[in-house]
Amino acid sequence: MQQMSLQKIILIATWLEAVLYGMFVITFALTMYLSYGNSSMIRRPDRQSGVLAIISVAMFILGTFHILLNCLRMIQGYTEDPAGPLAFYDTINLWSSVTKNVVYATQEVLGSVAATYRCYVLWDRDWRFLLLPTVLILGSLVSGYGACALLAKPGIGSSIFNAKLASWVRIFYALAVIQNVITTSLMAYRIWTSYKRTSACKHNSRGLLRVIRILIESAALQLIPELALLVFYSANMNAHYIALEAITPLVGITFNAITIRLRLKDFSPETITTPESHPVQTIGSMPLRRG
Repeated sequence: MQQMSLQKIILIATWLEAVLYGMFVITFALTMYLSYGNSSMIRRPDRQSGVLAIISVAMFILGTFHILLNCLRMIQGYTEDPAGPLAFYDTINLWSSVTKNVVYATQEVLGSVAATYRCYVLWDRDWRFLLLPTVLILGSLVSGYGACALLAKPGIGSSIFNAKLASWVRIFYALAVIQNVITTSLMAYRIWTSYKRTSACKHNSRGLLRVIRILIESAALQLIPELALLVFYSANMNAHYIALEAITPLVGITFNAITIRLRLKDFSPETITTPESHPVQTIGSMPLRRG
């Protein structure tokens, strides 16, 4: 099957990232307002919401840096490089290319850390539920930054599908997919068990089912492009660039969207009590038991 030219792919990928970044700005601003603004919907910040707010700010900084780098690279490739955009984008060890990929890897890992932290708090800070996600995060750190280090080497060649590089990249992409599925499943299962215990209380059970739905829908928002990225890259298709550039803002959008949906639409801002009389509150993005 004939591939679309790299020049067209880059234009589409950069345009898509710009659109998603605009959505990211909106969700970030709304998240900050719901966390610290002056509104009756806003609860007093606590430790968990403070941690999640810091993560949200870090994601926004990374997302902004990433789109700026892509805009700079597009200007350089299409207007300044005398060899043309194809030669520019085929030079994969340029500082801007390496830096952009470091930012992407950091954003992906940060999203995994945030999801793992939510699991940890949701499971009453039981360290056993940290083990597998933490191992996956360490694997992502090694494979992601290892791939970036290889990318910076002068002798790596001109193909992003270079055999030495591809194995590291595929591992990183695969770990991102696995991490997304595992952390979402752990959180959904925890909420489902709470639902089973509170099924006698219709108000509680409806709220918990909404949280499960939000988790799955939000995870799918990030999981679909991650799967597409893994498949396209494994098939040596230039279309992987479209998914790749979309993921950096999508990680932040997904993170913020859970908070926004729970607070504005699907979850009551009032404290919910379980049959065991343990109060549960929404902190940042999840219904969490008070510690």
